[in-house]
Amino acid sequence: MLSKKLTAADRYDTWDTDWDARLSSHVQASGLANIWEYVRRLPGESYVDLAERLGAGGGFGVAPVQIERLQVRDTPELELPASIRDSLARHLRYAFKVYGWRQGPYWESRAIGALASWTAMWSARADLGAHRHRLFELDAPENWTPTDDRDPVLLALCPDR
Repeated sequence: MLSKKLTAADRYDTWDTDWDARLSSHVQASGLANIWEYVRRLPGESYVDLAERLGAGGGFGVAPVQIERLQVRDTPELELPASIRDSLARHLRYAFKVYGWRQGPYWESRAIGALASWTAMWSARADLGAHRHRLFELDAPENWTPTDDRDPVLLALCPDR
């Protein structure tokens, strides 16, 4: 029987009590102030891919949700719209990695799942409930997946201030 390769999120130390300090210190040791600066340098990568990258570089477990939690915490107020769009782009790129917008079976369910995770994570900093419905009203092109936080559909959904 083949054993499954452990992901960065599966490691035993992923949820140690000091996971946030450990992850923040690792990012700061690379010369960046915080996770928001780190994720900005890697647009278009899903949180899963970022977790694997950080886990490999740091030699410890990292769950995708940990990266997003720190992004929510570390984003300066003036950069909040860009960070919110960045996060949504990552969720949608992961949800539509096989089939794009309006493609494949259950595309609406994949979109709703991504939007629910996104709004729940950011609820402490922004009320994004209306955005969940508005994304469907924006009539994004078939097979669309956002490239990054400057994607025209995402800018229409959540414009800069």
